Amino acid sequence: MGNYKSFGDTKFVPSLPKEKLKKVVWASQAFLQNPEEMEALWESCEKLMYSLEPLQKHLGLSGEGVSTYFSANCSMEDAKLAQKFLDSQNISAYNTRLFKTETGGKTSYEVRLASVLLDEPQLDEMSVKPKQFQFEGCTFTVTRGDYSPILQRVVENLQKAQVR
Repeated sequence: MGNYKSFGDTKFVPSLPKEKLKKVVWASQAFLQNPEEMEALWESCEKLMYSLEPLQKHLGLSGEGVSTYFSANCSMEDAKLAQKFLDSQNISAYNTRLFKTETGGKTSYEVRLASVLLDEPQLDEMSVKPKQFQFEGCTFTVTRGDYSPILQRVVENLQKAQVR
């Protein structure tokens, strides 16, 4: 997540000075209803939102930029290998994130599926089951529940909207 243009993957920085944007946030209904949470959110993103550090100016992999879909140590080769693995398992890369770890010369990847579900789903052919796989000399672990709390809130609000 970030303030990047959808085409060209270049960052845009608000033209409003940081202090003025903070005043807008502090005057919002969200801040009035939950000041501690909003202040924590502001603290977590304000510096990155305005940062023009070279690695934060573009989206990219492994030293070329930033990405929230891949851990910072993932390269384009890792992304291609992960795509081959996902294809072999009939898993769409949409709604996934990839995290790479290297221990004792062995490379492991965790594929995190965005899902409300945290555990093994009910058996149906549409659900990807969490599991560990060996693929081209690497270990791939598929987990679910990435962004579960946020997605649960989305589900709840969609259900509320459906009632109205």
